[in-house]
Amino acid sequence: MSQRRFRLPSPALVVSMLALAVALGGTAFAANSAIAKSKNSDRKADTKLIKKLAPTLSVKHAKTAASATTATSATHAASADSATNATTATNATNATNATQLGGVAASSYLTNSGTIFVSTGSDNWHPLNSGDQVIWTFFDNSTVMTSTAPGSISFVAHPSLPTILYGKKLEATAATLCYSAAPSAKIDLITVAQNTYSNSGSGDRVVLVDDDTTRTGSACRTYVFANPATLSSLDDLNIDVDVAFSGAGKEFDLGMSGITLMPTTAAASASKS
Repeated sequence: MSQRRFRLPSPALVVSMLALAVALGGTAFAANSAIAKSKNSDRKADTKLIKKLAPTLSVKHAKTAASATTATSATHAASADSATNATTATNATNATNATQLGGVAASSYLTNSGTIFVSTGSDNWHPLNSGDQVIWTFFDNSTVMTSTAPGSISFVAHPSLPTILYGKKLEATAATLCYSAAPSAKIDLITVAQNTYSNSGSGDRVVLVDDDTTRTGSACRTYVFANPATLSSLDDLNIDVDVAFSGAGKEFDLGMSGITLMPTTAAASASKS
């Protein structure tokens, strides 16, 4: 039986095969190197573009926004120029509808709005002239002036008013007076005035109310000032009531009286030294 015999490859063929393998490997290596260099170049370009655009970017509807130029509907906004509808806003230039500001609930802050009423107090009243003789009787709900002779007596009160609230000026807008008069003890004049003590112990007087209607009976009257009086630390207000008594033993009753104030946004200066 004959056997087939295999011939070994020639040396030239072996050399040529090795050369082909090396060439193919070098091509693959070159291709992989080119791809890697391309990816690195793209990453650098993307990073450069993001850094360039970053200052103009804004954050919306984020759960947390820190140091953002604008933060809208964020759960927390810290150091944002503007924070809208944030649950918590810390160090924001503008914060709208925030539940908390600096971690403090909105209910803990005092709004600069609403009226303030300051009662005169019954023991603030006295005769304008020291020579006017009258007997004073103080009850829980009224102050009674009883005349010792016929004549007209002026009663005046200077309510102790705050003129500045948290560094902002206050303005007086109205005065209220409750009384019980009679034909034998009738009101001839009600005056409210603003006094400004800028240069001396005698204040410059501006009349805010001047009611010269003769009044009897019982009433509570509120006089709204035509022009609200802006107050400073050098201002006060006084209420004057002129009562005409027909004889001795006639009674005039005063009840509650006071001044209504409103806060302003105008900054108040320190008191004059």
